[in-house]
This record gives sequence, C-alpha cells and structure tokens, in this order.
Amino acid sequence: MIRLGFFLLFLLQGFCLFHAFKKDKDLKWFAAIIFLPFMGSMLYLYFHVLNETSVEEITENIKQTIEPEYKIEQFEKEVEISDTYSNKLKLADLYIENQRYEEAIKTLDPCLDGINCDSPELLKKLLKAHYLNENYAATVKYGKQLESEKYFNRSDEKIAYAWALHYTGKEAAAEAAFQSMDTTFSNYKQRYEFAIYLDEIKRTDEAIEKTTELLDEYDQMDFHEKRMKKDVFKAIRSLKRELE
Repeated sequence: MIRLGFFLLFLLQGFCLFHAFKKDKDLKWFAAIIFLPFMGSMLYLYFHVLNETSVEEITENIKQTIEPEYKIEQFEKEVEISDTYSNKLKLADLYIENQRYEEAIKTLDPCLDGINCDSPELLKKLLKAHYLNENYAATVKYGKQLESEKYFNRSDEKIAYAWALHYTGKEAAAEAAFQSMDTTFSNYKQRYEFAIYLDEIKRTDEAIEKTTELLDEYDQMDFHEKRMKKDVFKAIRSLKRELE
C-alpha cells in the first residue's frame, strides 16, 4: 500500500512537472513540485490544471464555436454607428482571423484616403490580408511602402513580403528581403523561412547550412531562452531532417 502511494505521488509529481514545462510556468512552481512533492503538486493541480482546464478550456471551446461570428456582427454594427479608423482596423482583424480576407481588404481600403493613409499599422494589415488572399502584386506594393519602417524586419509581414516577391518573379529582391532579416541571435522565425526559401530555389546545401547555424545558436542559449523559443526550434530541427 505504501509503495502504491509513493508510485501515485511520483506519477502526480511527474504530470505536474510536465504540465508546468509545457505551459511555461514560473520557476517557483517547479521548486514547489520538486521540494514539496505532495503539497506542491496539489497546489499546482488546483491553480493551474483543475481551474484552467475546467473553466478556461470550456470557455474557450464555447468562444470558438459561438463567439467569432457574434464578435464580427457586433463590430460590424459598431462600424455602422461609428465609422472610425480604429473600429475599422479591429473589424479587419476579426475578418482576417476568420479567413474573410476580401472583407478585411474592403474594410481597410477606405482608410487609405484618410489622415492615416501611410500608417505602418494600416499598411501591415493590408499587406497581410492581400498575402493571405494570394494577391501577391498588392502584397509587394504595400511591402515596398513599409521597407523603411523601423520594426518591419522583425515582423511576420516582412516574411509575407519576401515570399510575395518570390511568387511575382522578383527573385533578387526576394533574396535581398530574406537576407535583410538574417540577423544573428534574433529573427528566428524569419531565418527559418529563409532556409525554406533557399530550398525552394534549389539551394538546399545553403538551406542546411542555415538550419545548422540556427541550431548552433540555440545550443548557446540559456535554459530560459531555450524554453521561450522551443517551438520555432522544433520546426527548424524538423526542417533540417527533411533537407538532409
């Protein structure tokens, strides 16, 4: 009986540690679970498993099935009542989240005639909507307007711009766009896409070199940094295996 109790405690502790690692919880919870196996595990279970799972996950499932259309309808009414720049951007975001790209573009286009016509926020949303709608010429148009924007190189929209250049046959410009994001010890998602691009244009050896370079950088990170970036590096490892 005692052995069974220890075994069950071991399982509970292991589950809590795995859950805490997966959910990227604070280090204090790891210490509590390890050094106070029963009490720490029970407290973790109460605050981060039972409460979150029973309330947040159920709520999230309800939202996913009901709320998107409801939210859109509410914001559509809001825009009808108050046709402001801010409201249009929020509505466009909802359209994009729900893959209604043409409606997002129609919502954003009138903003180009206002005082915010050259706003990076507006141009990024238009670029994203056109890219997802596979209108690559328009994606390139807005990308060119954003090239001097301070944080463009760190954005997902810059990745879309680089791919759109590729899809429209502007190969030198596409490679230059990817290379501009290739900054050591940063921009890992962008550089991962660069490796995919290199393979796409039949430069697979260079793509493998790029994934190797990224994984070497990962090996030099501390534990916290590795946890923060584990998802993108999981994708990089998978890509390297496919390329080799």
